[in-house]
Amino acid sequence: VRTAPLDAVLDGIGVEEVDLVKIDVEGAEELVLRGMGAGLRAGRYRRVLVELHPAQHPGPARLGQTVHALMTGAGYRGEWIETGPAAERAALYGRAHAAAPRRPVRGDEPLGAWPHQLWIRGEAA
Repeated sequence: VRTAPLDAVLDGIGVEEVDLVKIDVEGAEELVLRGMGAGLRAGRYRRVLVELHPAQHPGPARLGQTVHALMTGAGYRGEWIETGPAAERAALYGRAHAAAPRRPVRGDEPLGAWPHQLWIRGEAA
């Protein structure tokens, strides 16, 4: 499969701003974020939802720290997205609009098996 950095793809088709990017790449999260580097620093991406796969990343122990450093260094703040059974039930039964507990992402936290993080550009924590 041919690949290209997202910044280059969007430059090629003339897209200047993106409201939401969803990243689900089974361990290649760091590569994708690095391919978005210029756009992240310039504010091209308003929100980035990252589904992390630490068990499939070549450096699972450092994945959380690396993502945190890349994103905060580009001016984003991160929040954990609840994906457990309670969140799924709330969504299935129409209670998804209720405010879920949110907590900030820190770079020193251990990652679970399948964590999700939402990174938001330029908003106060």
